[in-house]
Amino acid sequence: MKIIGSRSGGRRVAGGSHAKTGTRASGTPARTGGGTSARTNKKTESQRGRKAKKGESGAGMPVSARKARRKKRLIIAGSVLLLTASAIMLVLFTPLWDSFFRPGEGVLAMPGISRPNFGSGDSDRPALSLSPGEEEADSNLSAVPIADLRSVDRFTFLILGIDGTANTDVIMVASFDSEEHTLEIVNIPRDTMVNVSWNVRKVNSIQAVMRNRYRNEPDGDARAMEATVEHFSNLLGFHVDFWVTINMRGFINLIDAIGGVQFDVPVAMNWNDPEAGLRFQLSRGPQRVNGNNALGLMRFRGYADGDLRRIRVQQDFLLAAARQLLAGVNAGNITTFIDTFLSHVRTDIQMNNLIWLGREFLNINPDNINFSTMPGNSDQVAGGYYISLILDEWLDIVNNKLSPLHSEITAEDVSILTRGEDRRLFVTDGNWQGSSTWGQNSRGPFGRGN
Repeated sequence: MKIIGSRSGGRRVAGGSHAKTGTRASGTPARTGGGTSARTNKKTESQRGRKAKKGESGAGMPVSARKARRKKRLIIAGSVLLLTASAIMLVLFTPLWDSFFRPGEGVLAMPGISRPNFGSGDSDRPALSLSPGEEEADSNLSAVPIADLRSVDRFTFLILGIDGTANTDVIMVASFDSEEHTLEIVNIPRDTMVNVSWNVRKVNSIQAVMRNRYRNEPDGDARAMEATVEHFSNLLGFHVDFWVTINMRGFINLIDAIGGVQFDVPVAMNWNDPEAGLRFQLSRGPQRVNGNNALGLMRFRGYADGDLRRIRVQQDFLLAAARQLLAGVNAGNITTFIDTFLSHVRTDIQMNNLIWLGREFLNINPDNINFSTMPGNSDQVAGGYYISLILDEWLDIVNNKLSPLHSEITAEDVSILTRGEDRRLFVTDGNWQGSSTWGQNSRGPFGRGN
């Protein structure tokens, strides 16, 4: 057998099959050195093996896929680093956070005798006026540190639900304790009798009358709400820190933003609501209530015991909504909820304070949210239906659930039109607004309102 050399440096058998190295089956010489190729292949396989041992399964993947994987890992690492840094900043700089975001002096309502004189010269001035001695006492109070006069951990809110005619359909006063993370909410029935100068002396008329009064003035809406807060201070004995109003469309969108509310509807509801431009139907029993039906449920009045039963249903529904929001809060729904809130809710809460309060609200245990209703008697006055407030029980609620003041609020600190033990109408501080003969011939209360 004759052996001849090949151009590639390998060997082949003349006229026969391929040799051990460097040749193809056809006898055509290989273009690369057989020894070098083998060593290169072994090195490549060895590197792949090391990568596999290190857990890098990306060998053989397209370059774009490997880049995407590296980018994802960088994002994850950056997010972890950011969260860690945020936690450290929160621990180290909580005082700085609070100083900028937490509502404080200059924002919180200061206690005192004086009240802003909204609408000077009209017939419905605030109930209290100051004598020279009272003015001096009031100026002395302004020099006292706020923490000596009131709690700086308790924040109070007037919350009004406005219907399509601009009347107030839902009225609530809330008190939030940011130290204990408790929330007290008290409903005020819309037919509650109040000390005002116009003839329909119902609490749900205040905001609408004030809006009409200041409609042509600069910043008329803001002045109307300031005057509304002033009127409510006559009922409460203190000024709330903040006011919030929400319209019907806003309420619908807020409920839809949290995916509706699972709720046990107490009675079947089939009702046409012209004021809201709403027709809705709900069967009795547990179900998920969307925003449109939630508004109908909140406004439904077809109960045998009228508005007071409606308030209890409203409270149950709002508590169910709060539980669902607090239990299922996530980045998606809270962003939608906040966007809807800012679009449909009017308030005098500054944005930095709103951020702080929102974070604190999310720390509330739903078991620490408590609802109650202003105590009152069903009454017939001046040809209309009213709720006359029960003074001693109301003051107990104000002092124990709502007031941020260190001092106790008494009958002399409020200006409330109600019934005395002799069934006659009177004003607690003696400052009667409007006609003093209004309702004097009415027969008096005819039953407990709640």
